[in-house]
Amino acid sequence: MALLQLENVTVQLEGMERLKAVNLTIEKGAFVTIFGPSGAGKSTLLKQLKPTFSNGERQGNIYFQGTELAQLSERVQVEAIGYVHQIPEEQLVVEDVWHELAFGLENTGHSTHEMKMRIGEMAHFFGIQHWFHKKISSLSGGGKQLVNLASTLVLHPNVLVLDEPTAQLDPIAAKELIELLGRIHRDLGMTIIIVEHRLEALLPHTTDFVFMQDGAIVLADKKERFFQQFMQDVPSWKRYLPAVIQLSQAVDETRQPAWTLREGQERLAHCVPLSAPTYPTVQQPNMPIYEAKDVSFRYTKDGQDVLRNVSLAIQKGEIMSVIGSNGAGKSTLLQVLARQIAPYKGKLFFEGNRLKWSKKIQHIRFDCYHKIRCSYF
Repeated sequence: MALLQLENVTVQLEGMERLKAVNLTIEKGAFVTIFGPSGAGKSTLLKQLKPTFSNGERQGNIYFQGTELAQLSERVQVEAIGYVHQIPEEQLVVEDVWHELAFGLENTGHSTHEMKMRIGEMAHFFGIQHWFHKKISSLSGGGKQLVNLASTLVLHPNVLVLDEPTAQLDPIAAKELIELLGRIHRDLGMTIIIVEHRLEALLPHTTDFVFMQDGAIVLADKKERFFQQFMQDVPSWKRYLPAVIQLSQAVDETRQPAWTLREGQERLAHCVPLSAPTYPTVQQPNMPIYEAKDVSFRYTKDGQDVLRNVSLAIQKGEIMSVIGSNGAGKSTLLQVLARQIAPYKGKLFFEGNRLKWSKKIQHIRFDCYHKIRCSYF
């Protein structure tokens, strides 16, 4: 018997048909990755699996372990189907980490002893024992999403549903979260359904792929068969697939795609190497269009510096990407550059003229059209 079964599910929302006769079977123990363009209906599909989140007018049937979803008790709906949101703050309820872990158990009537056992077990599994008495507001985006995941799994759900859980995370935190999901699937035997765009990181863990477009499922199959069929059915999307799949299929399309970088390297071992492309250099002007010198910022008078002696120069025509881990100060830096918040030290210059601070929010327009420069912050 399938764990979840969707039969001709159609959803009307705000006068539009968001899902169109969706049929999907999810077996117990599967790791299902759903992907597709924005507006394809992916999030709408996930919300139908969690009755407390579903919206719109639905037709068709959804069965959980053979029982119509709407006929399940509220407690079973809450405990059996775990759901992790795209934006961490949308799911967090209380201020402290320990209370967030206990919140669901308290509301489903578990005993104090059972709560302590489950919270301790989950904290050990995630390695967050030292966070117990921390304020959730002090955690980075990755930390908040980790607490969301732990507070969901502490209820011991049968299936874990995640809607783009890495969307707000930096690349390192996102990779760590996906690796953790792989461990949860492997060690706990958890059935996982995830909507995600980072397919490359999910390849080693996924058992089934689903591609959606315009509210319908275009293709759903086991990983071993999916991509060869996908390249035939949706050739326009071939270039958006992970590089390891594209390269391994270019080498030998008759074989299954490579799932990891190591497998891809083995496929390429006997290929003739290509010469590295060369790019023209661009002459930089002498004076930057926008410049920050020795900028420092903290949110409270006695708090720690979020920015500390930051200096950077932006040339006209550049596109500057600011990357780094959650909590590194990226958003704070952009707010300072846009003069939405004022640093306690440092200077800003626009076209060589020093900018003075005022309470009025001002916006600096960056003309970006030529060179790409990447700065790691």
